[in-house]
Amino acid sequence: MADTPEDRAALARRVPAYALLRATVTNDQDAAVLLVHESVKSGRPDLLMFSMASVAARVLLASEGYDMAKVLRTLDYWMETAANGVPSAEAARQTWDAA
Repeated sequence: MADTPEDRAALARRVPAYALLRATVTNDQDAAVLLVHESVKSGRPDLLMFSMASVAARVLLASEGYDMAKVLRTLDYWMETAANGVPSAEAARQTWDAA
């Protein structure tokens, strides 16, 4: 999978993002704060945020079977409802199924 030094470096940069996503999913606030603190301390919080977006996109795509239309409907739904609060997963699923 990581055939070149550049490929290995790119994968290594994603490790903190995977760890932060895992900490968030498991509600491990201490780990999440530590990971963010470390990115700030290293002077590269922008790299962590970019990696988080990349990892989150991969997770969302994988969870929806790489159905781009479904993923885009989900993102559109979340963006449209963000002003009124975060929708529940069940409400989001009902919206997806109706589309």
